[in-house]
Amino acid sequence: MLCFQVFGLPTAEVKNVLMHIIVSNADSMELKIIEDEPKSVVLEFVEADRGIAELIKDKLISNKDVSFAGVMKEHPEIGMPRLVVKADKARALVLKAVEEVQEEIKEFSSQMPKSK
Repeated sequence: MLCFQVFGLPTAEVKNVLMHIIVSNADSMELKIIEDEPKSVVLEFVEADRGIAELIKDKLISNKDVSFAGVMKEHPEIGMPRLVVKADKARALVLKAVEEVQEEIKEFSSQMPKSK
């Protein structure tokens, strides 16, 4: 909420700016699987900010089958963001959330003006 007040922009406009930043970095993103259990998944986003991880987390926490979804980082200035998910069939739910985020990114990208 603080960033909305600082920039003086409407929430939707700030989200569009953030989505643009995320889209431009999504092609070169690398994931490392830290934990892959039936009821728990931990993914590390290598050389990435929290953006994509937060989008996936938001999709997951809106799913009633997910008992926990969060993004953590060892330290604000160092380390890579990790997505932690606790749920029955955690991997399948993460994959579904990733597909939903990909669709949103495609939709957003198609609405962006083409560079000259």
